[in-house]
Amino acid sequence: MANYEEPSDRFTCDVFLSFRGEDTRYSFMGYLLDAFQKRGIKVFYDDKSLKIGEELSPAFYKAIEESNISVIVFSEDYASSKWCLNELAKIMECTKTNKKQIAFPIFYHVDPADVRHQRNSYEEAMIGHEKRFGKDSEKIKAWTAALSKVADLKGHHIHTGHEIDHVKEIAEKVHANIAPKPLLVGESPVGLDQHKEDAKSLLDLKPNDGTVCTLGIIGLGGIGKTELAKALYNKIVHQFEAASFLANVREKSNKINGLEDLQKTLLSEMFQQPKSELGSTSKGIYEIKHKLEKKKVLLVLDDVDEMKQLENLAGGSDWYGPGSRIIITTRDKGLLMGTHQIEVKTYEMTELNNQHSLQLFCRNAFGKNNPKTGYEAMSYRAIGYAKGLPLALKVIGCNLATRKSLKAWEDALKDYERIPRKGIQDVLKVSYDVLEPSAQSVFLDIACFFKGENIEYVEEVLVEFSATSNIEELVNKSLLNVDDGYLNMHDLIQDMGREIVRQEAPNNPAKRSRLWFHQDIIDVLSANDSGSDTIQGIMVGPSIYMTEVYWNDCAFEKMNCLRILIVRNITFSLKPKYLPNHLRLLHWEAYPSKTLPPKFYPRNIIIFNLPNSQLTLTEPFKVRKGRTELEHIMMPAVKVPKWFDYRCKGGFPVFWVRGKFPKIVLAFVFQDAVKQSPYPVNLFVELFPLINDKHVPNKTVCKFGIERNHVVVCDLQVLFCGTSIDALLLKNEWNQVHISYEVNDRTYELDKTEDYYLTVSEWGVFVDKQGIVNLEEHVQFTCPTTKDPIMTIDDFKHDDSNENPAVNENRVDKTIGIEDIPSPTAPEVDETEQYTHMLEENENSNDAAVNENENHYDKTIGTEYIPSPYPSGFFWRLLYTCFCKCFS
Repeated sequence: MANYEEPSDRFTCDVFLSFRGEDTRYSFMGYLLDAFQKRGIKVFYDDKSLKIGEELSPAFYKAIEESNISVIVFSEDYASSKWCLNELAKIMECTKTNKKQIAFPIFYHVDPADVRHQRNSYEEAMIGHEKRFGKDSEKIKAWTAALSKVADLKGHHIHTGHEIDHVKEIAEKVHANIAPKPLLVGESPVGLDQHKEDAKSLLDLKPNDGTVCTLGIIGLGGIGKTELAKALYNKIVHQFEAASFLANVREKSNKINGLEDLQKTLLSEMFQQPKSELGSTSKGIYEIKHKLEKKKVLLVLDDVDEMKQLENLAGGSDWYGPGSRIIITTRDKGLLMGTHQIEVKTYEMTELNNQHSLQLFCRNAFGKNNPKTGYEAMSYRAIGYAKGLPLALKVIGCNLATRKSLKAWEDALKDYERIPRKGIQDVLKVSYDVLEPSAQSVFLDIACFFKGENIEYVEEVLVEFSATSNIEELVNKSLLNVDDGYLNMHDLIQDMGREIVRQEAPNNPAKRSRLWFHQDIIDVLSANDSGSDTIQGIMVGPSIYMTEVYWNDCAFEKMNCLRILIVRNITFSLKPKYLPNHLRLLHWEAYPSKTLPPKFYPRNIIIFNLPNSQLTLTEPFKVRKGRTELEHIMMPAVKVPKWFDYRCKGGFPVFWVRGKFPKIVLAFVFQDAVKQSPYPVNLFVELFPLINDKHVPNKTVCKFGIERNHVVVCDLQVLFCGTSIDALLLKNEWNQVHISYEVNDRTYELDKTEDYYLTVSEWGVFVDKQGIVNLEEHVQFTCPTTKDPIMTIDDFKHDDSNENPAVNENRVDKTIGIEDIPSPTAPEVDETEQYTHMLEENENSNDAAVNENENHYDKTIGTEYIPSPYPSGFFWRLLYTCFCKCFS
């Protein structure tokens, strides 16, 4: 449905004044005109030079039609003037056709009944007109009808008293009934037309509308919310009985009696009268509601940042009359989300496109809409920095306008790209300053390290700062947005955050809380006596080329508060001798050592990624000392470390536990099942634990970043997410633990026609032996309920069966899942390596050998052997498990 807009009734003049000059020009009318002028009321009144002939000139007709109020001063000889009667007839005609026009009669020492019934001087005047034009003439009929009708209107009577007192009262009455005026604005804003139409459609303006509607315009500082609110106000203000535009609400409300002053301004603008004292905001609330509850009003609250501002200025839907509209601009979306008494529709401002950005920049830099010849490239570079933010385009354009050479422009733009301009910084920083300290920490971490990262990944790393709720707060404050699960922020917002950190110690990077600039980090890491407890995070690495850095291998020794260490595309000349134990995130590509520093016990670690590094896990990971949970580790390897208690090729991890649930670490190696993707992909694995075929009720989703041909090691407790699993465990009985997984690509859409997926090529289980005397009493890796003896490696090796060795070997592997390591209870002997080699050869056995024994009867589980279509023994282990559960 098309939005309703009333006919053109915008008044160019406040008051049209009709009076008999000879009666009042040099007395009463002088006082009245002066009172109107003092109140800013724009008046049109007769000029003798315009009175040519007896008929109204086109200028007078237009003045009457475009005046909000017509004030008619009925003096004793008013009716004797044909000119005055023509004005009166036109006024009454206009008020009939345009309901918003008002006729206001003043009876100056005249009885209204004389006017209504044409008595006394009015009778004498009309008799004279009748003699000239004829009693039945159309002119006489129109004048008589106008006199009769106007006398019935509510006006003002002057009989006694001082005229100056009457003048003040008349001026107040007229002022209170003048239609709201559009705001005075400068040059037409750039790029607002579509925004204006879209926002106006949300206001749902239509005739005879009885609802009260509130529209919230949201967006980051400097994006043009106020300009849109002004444009919208000017476009629709003529449709309302009263209006007020309260600018800078945030700033004004923070002053002494600020909210009370805003209430005074609101009432003053609504009623077109001077401010009156209220005494308190409670009295202000009463006055606003009492005086405006029946008026159709338009109210704009610009730059709101606290709920108390809405509570004292906008109230509820019963504060204002039917058809009223309230517009609120804010950076804080949370203020408008279900906490206000009035239902709020929201409209989010977006950045300008390149065309409008260039136009706005050029207006401020060159005074025209296009770049000056020779400055085209520099202009595009400038708008590239501003990223469509109107405030930045204006500030940069005005600054560059004072520079007269391309070299000066070049130098200025370099400064912008290095250090944000103060005017832009101050506006954007307002939203940051009102944040709680924990939210400020989350914002600075994202600005310095995590822009563009997966939201779940960041929430894990920053959990100590209540990241989930604080990220939501940053989104509400328009400092951050979440696009398809990834964190993003405007480049100038990021620059503002990084500038806050730089200002902590402008000339000493070692004293700043976060380091991301490559040269600053190299300076700190290469100095002999550098670094401090102030540093909380470091992200080092150029984005394209791998470089080698010569550094002090003890550089981290003084960084005891370091939480985040990210190293990418950098090789270090020396391996680190020290890493801080306070680390929560360690991501170090091409880590330069096979071992970790000897005193490295990061008990707070959440993410531990060492892709493409030299590190090898030759013993149980020592970070588990003193910890109950470890998020995960990732390092290059195509096999599970040998010190794991059990390893298996392919499939899903399945094992059994009894008694108190032990601390268990899982390991996975992921590889392409069919083919290597030609694209760089961002992969996440999601793990789902089941106990006795029942899903463990996870409180959060457990997703880990993974890479091909890397081993991922994670704590099983993480999958339980702190959930008690006692209700799922059978007491004094064996409980089956089964881990399923799903691999997701979050970077691009895979072609569904391609046979592409990632699978587990090997997995392993390591059990913390603390408090466990006999491991087999608590953990088993084959179904413990079977009555058949569990075949060991030695049993298999001395089997004298005449079956094809390759087939027989495959049968045992798929029956009980024995892999390339000995049983946890069996001693490790040299023959194990020989057995492992034999199993690896068996994996490549040809299908003919399998088909030859297709109907071979498997004596171990009592069923006919059918070769598995899967590349591992998982299918048969699962079948074997189901068989055991059915007959146990």
